[in-house]
Amino acid sequence: MQDLGIMLRAHESKYFMTEKKRNKKMNILLLVEDGLKGTENQCLGVLEQLGLPFDHHNFKMRAPWRWLSPFLGWGSLCALTPHIPGNKHYDLIIAAGRKAIAPAIALKKKMKAKAVFIQKPINASFARKFDLVIAPAHDRLNTENTTQVIGSPNRISPAFINGCANDFPELAAMAEPRLAVLLGGRSKTHNFRSDDT
Repeated sequence: MQDLGIMLRAHESKYFMTEKKRNKKMNILLLVEDGLKGTENQCLGVLEQLGLPFDHHNFKMRAPWRWLSPFLGWGSLCALTPHIPGNKHYDLIIAAGRKAIAPAIALKKKMKAKAVFIQKPINASFARKFDLVIAPAHDRLNTENTTQVIGSPNRISPAFINGCANDFPELAAMAEPRLAVLLGGRSKTHNFRSDDT
């Protein structure tokens, strides 16, 4: 994530700040479908690198939009529950997850905001509707507005690791260097039991 932080600061003037906005608070909205913790953590990893305050909006899709393709885009802001407050303007929308694509594009247009998408937004056509896409290199998304990263953005940093060291005192007795392997759990499409580890 350190390299991603350097990249974000390099793009700061183009995507996150303008000369006009440097001297005022920038309103940032994080838009993620409720329940997608892995997706949400990728966005939080990016935002924590930026070090800027933001509003966090977890949403669910109303019927019939929850069954529709984001290719349609029709009425996408009405589809969100809870609704995004109409009395607040956002300068930057950061979104992730398939169902966030259409609402993020609609908000970008409505508020004349910058929009950043974390992950691959289905295909190159959707990617070009955003100002910046941060996608893993293994997704092979090569649009002019895509920045590729190794793996996925996350919240793990040297400071985070050092802060957690006291939670696992038994590791202090182990020889260095140490290697940790993180194994994921079950998802909607894949089963992963303790025996599988």
